[in-house]
Parts: sequence; structure tokens; C-alpha cells
Amino acid sequence: MSYIYLYTLFDEYLLKLIEFISKIDMRTMIKYIPNISIKDVIEAQNRNELIGKAVEQLVYKMGWNSMQDKIEFFESCGIALDDTLVDDLILIGEKRNIIVHNQGVVNYDFIKKLSKTHHKDTYKVNDTIETTVDLLKTDASVMKKHVEEVHNAICNKYSLLPFC
Repeated sequence: MSYIYLYTLFDEYLLKLIEFISKIDMRTMIKYIPNISIKDVIEAQNRNELIGKAVEQLVYKMGWNSMQDKIEFFESCGIALDDTLVDDLILIGEKRNIIVHNQGVVNYDFIKKLSKTHHKDTYKVNDTIETTVDLLKTDASVMKKHVEEVHNAICNKYSLLPFC
């Protein structure tokens, strides 16, 4: 359960970053424009309220998306991430999914989603991923590195260095 909680906190952090980036750089939303209805436009009291609604819908949608989709969002914003770290994050996301949805037993979908990563030969169908203290520590370390990397990349891209 600790692994799932750790992953949830990390995912929430990524969603907060997506929200932050979307609010300060509306161009990032072009590829991810949510379904804003005519009713939403009419009911909005002002431009900021409409933008808030669009950002809220984007964050909600991204909350259901895969780790790969979140990584692609950052990359589409010009926030480059280290390939090895990206592969590790995809693995962590898929471990979370296999633990939650398949009691930790690796299936074909898990293998397929890792096929373009350097982890492609690490697991085989029917392997079991056990949530041990070592797994928790290792993956927490990877998440921490990602937090630092994304934080620094956002600070640099948006010239926020005095605030970082």
C-alpha cells in the first residue's frame, strides 16, 4: 500500500506542474485543448474563469492518462527530460498499474508498454512484482530525481530562477 501511496503523491505533483505550466503558458494547451462547450463560454464571467475551466479539465484528463502521456506533455512544452529517467518513470507507472490491477503479476500489456524502454528485457510475462522496502526506496529515489529535474527545467524555461 505504501508503494501506491508514494506513486499517488508523485502523480499529484506532476498534475500540479501541468496545471502550473498551463496557467503561465497557454500555448502548452494547444495540443491538449479540453472540451470547452459553448455553454462554458457563455457562463464564464471573464477570460480567466474560462481559462481556469480549461486548465481544470486538462488536469482532470491528464490524471487518468499514463505516465508516458504526462512525460509527453512536458516534452511538448519544451521541457526535455533525461531518457534513462523517462524510461524509469514509465516502468514505475506500469509497476503501479500491475500491482493495482493484476496483483503484481506481469502481463503482456506491461511488457508491451516497456518495449521502447531500456527495461524491455527486465521482466517476462507471469513474473511477480513484489512491493518490498527495497523497491519502495529505489523507486522513491527515481521519483525524487525526476522532481528535481523537472523543477530545474521549469525554472530555467520560464525564467523563474529568482523564485526557485
